[in-house]
Amino acid sequence: VDDPGGATMHGITLATYTAWRAAHGYAAPSKAALREITDEEVEAIYYRQYWQAAGCEMLEWPLSLAQFDAAVNTGVGQANKFLEATHNFDGYMAARIDWYTRLKTWPTFSAGWMRRCADLLKEAAG
Repeated sequence: VDDPGGATMHGITLATYTAWRAAHGYAAPSKAALREITDEEVEAIYYRQYWQAAGCEMLEWPLSLAQFDAAVNTGVGQANKFLEATHNFDGYMAARIDWYTRLKTWPTFSAGWMRRCADLLKEAAG
């Protein structure tokens, strides 16, 4: 309800899903259809719209994972800004956390964003 991206499922907004379906010759989906998005569609959208679009395949692990996750969560443009600031994982995560704290939606979404960042930090630590 409070998400400025609107209806979202698995980090995919209705607008992104609508564009993806249009590009593949399908009718525009409803919010109900977004809730029913298939795993295959999610994987295809993640790969094309986020992994490839954010240049994740060009990055070393775990920076590639952080870039992908940020692309899904904040958009490719913002993820690229984090990457422009630094090309190391620790600096990237610091920039990302700092950015979240400055958003007006911080009071509503902070716990989820910080769990997301914590999960990335755990994954990077092995």
